Amino acid sequence: MSLSPETAPVRPAYARDASGFYYRLSGGPTGPTGPTGPASGGGGSNNIVIGNVGAGTQVPITHNLGTRDVAVQIVRNSAPYDTVNVGVERTSLNVVTLQFTNPVAANEYRYIILGYEVGT
Repeated sequence: MSLSPETAPVRPAYARDASGFYYRLSGGPTGPTGPTGPASGGGGSNNIVIGNVGAGTQVPITHNLGTRDVAVQIVRNSAPYDTVNVGVERTSLNVVTLQFTNPVAANEYRYIILGYEVGT
């Protein structure tokens, strides 16, 4: 199942902000904080941030999960909606940078970032 603003299941433990980002509420953030997702990772909870990738060859994504312990998946935003391999640098506790070989157009891909913080 592909998670997108149009098809992702919204359960009571998840919320979606105006930009289409989904994130888990229980044990983590208490509400949306804008287009960069939740304010922090929260101890011991899974958090997910989903959105469209911007244009360029090196595209920073601010997830604000407060950890480098994130899994990043990049999905084509049109048929066949497949997962694509790109370089991922965990630039800081709140940012990953996607590294494409060739420049990509804005909204050509979507990102799914899953973070887990055990509470430090």
